[in-house]
Amino acid sequence: MEQNTEKIALNDSQAKLLLEEFGIALPPERFVLRREDVVPAADSLGYPVVLKGIGRKLMHKTEQGLVYLHLADSRSVVNAVQSIIAGAGKDLDGFLLQPHVKGRREFVAGLFQDRQFGPVIMFGIGGVFTEAFADVAFRLAPLSETDADEMLKEIKGQALLGEFRGEKAVRQDELIQTLLGLSRIGETHQEISERDINP
Repeated sequence: MEQNTEKIALNDSQAKLLLEEFGIALPPERFVLRREDVVPAADSLGYPVVLKGIGRKLMHKTEQGLVYLHLADSRSVVNAVQSIIAGAGKDLDGFLLQPHVKGRREFVAGLFQDRQFGPVIMFGIGGVFTEAFADVAFRLAPLSETDADEMLKEIKGQALLGEFRGEKAVRQDELIQTLLGLSRIGETHQEISERDINP
């Protein structure tokens, strides 16, 4: 009997739950469905916050103008909510609030299902420079800790993993656990075609 491998799309909140289930550490966040609940959620999380419009069809939120950074008070949150509603329209499922985390270094990790080889894990330079630099390493799942460690050392920007411009070295053990978690997801949930954590 042929296995059903129909691909599905998860919104950000569903994806977060899945990532946490597999031991991948993420910053705290609040997901709300109604616009009137956004400000109370931001108040409870603490300012400044990042606000994102969430929906199954909203895969490129930054390009669509659905991500607002460093919102310092409730008024700026209300304005962002209005802009997101106007931009996302009927594709909007809800709102995701996260703390605005400052950092000079950003990395990306992800997985995708290759038709021939199965789950593939990726690690590289993240944030707005992901596509510009294309500095990434790939491995087929399942990964070992050695595989994950080699991926960190393989990127051209590996110097960013160490002490950088007065900032402490990156916690490479946490990055390795993230890659291992993505590997386990790729093996056990082949119905998920891809997932990126960026930054």
